[in-house]
Amino acid sequence: MSNRSELEDKEIDYLKKLIRETPMRVNIVEQTMKRVESNGVKGTSVDTVERTMKLVESNSLKDSRYNRSHRRNVLRRIMISVAKAAAVVTLVIGSTRIVSPTTTASIQQGQVKGTIFQYSSDYGLKTADEKGLVTTLNKIVTHEGLTLKVPVVVYDGIRVSLGIERQTSEEKLLEDTITKKISGWDLLINGKSTQSYAPYGKSMGSFMNPGNNDNTAFLHISDLRNQGGKVFPDEFELTLTTTVSGISEPFTFNIPVKKNAKDNVVLTPFITRKYESINMTLEKVEITPITTSITTRITFPETMRQRSSQPQLGYAIYDDKGNELEQISGGSGSFPTGRGNVHLTDSHFEPFVTMPKSITIKTFKYIHDKVDKSKFEFEEDGEIKKVFFPALEITIPINQVKK
Repeated sequence: MSNRSELEDKEIDYLKKLIRETPMRVNIVEQTMKRVESNGVKGTSVDTVERTMKLVESNSLKDSRYNRSHRRNVLRRIMISVAKAAAVVTLVIGSTRIVSPTTTASIQQGQVKGTIFQYSSDYGLKTADEKGLVTTLNKIVTHEGLTLKVPVVVYDGIRVSLGIERQTSEEKLLEDTITKKISGWDLLINGKSTQSYAPYGKSMGSFMNPGNNDNTAFLHISDLRNQGGKVFPDEFELTLTTTVSGISEPFTFNIPVKKNAKDNVVLTPFITRKYESINMTLEKVEITPITTSITTRITFPETMRQRSSQPQLGYAIYDDKGNELEQISGGSGSFPTGRGNVHLTDSHFEPFVTMPKSITIKTFKYIHDKVDKSKFEFEEDGEIKKVFFPALEITIPINQVKK
């Protein structure tokens, strides 16, 4: 017999309806709701709610991608409301392993086809998979009962992205996500450190983000050619060495990488806008089927060399219909003059669904907490507060100038 009240039943019914109305590639709605109802006396954490939402929204069809932010906020409010009201419902989607890559039949025979890029929340990686732009691999290393695989890689001339899978039958090795279990990694290009491609005084960075189940992760690296660094070769061998908590021996993979940039569009507008103490120049725009990248130069007065005296700026990109792109990374920046008041930054975003006739770049500053400047202020929907500068807005036509 159910322990839920009538109010909780209504909230869960509404949650069902809301999730069902979200287009999905993987049929997880029924499995999710059956587990909601059958585990009615287990606690629900906000973290579990967030993981559930991530899996739901990341499998939505790409034509609804621009509604992602609104849908996420609504889902968050409804699901957290259910969690707080019932305090006894467990939203667990097979311990996030319903579409686990360890269940190979779900890949080979299920509704989701293609590589593990389909398990990424990154629309660009999904697009690369759907358009056949990826290189499929069979790189497998096993140590102490744990198998790691690198089954796919893609390089669009802006970023190199590769997928990582975990496979094991030992429960102790499944106690955390593979992203958290990976304690570090190192990358070489043709046997040399990626640092050899960095401009003087600048470090090459890479980042990893989780997939939509515990057993997948995605690693990304970009060159710094727009900031004075060396360009990655069109073809090269990428050596990945990664360490995993609880495993004594590192995992090493030699991965062949080949650039696919036949449909890239490159623009160098060098348009400058000014507002008060901020001079903003849009130096470069690169559009690929996988990534949208902008290179910007911000110049402050000589009296504002200290970072503490400068606003923390960010960018938003819109197509000609007002649809905003999701940002992939926070941006890689350098100080080309060495004086601290000039910032040269590459910012990476997801690709456009279709090539727009024009794009608009808007500059904003993040709002910090009035008491603790190391923290941000947040909107009611959980987003960081921002203030846009209309005077710095730039709109440029896309002339289909292919690289």
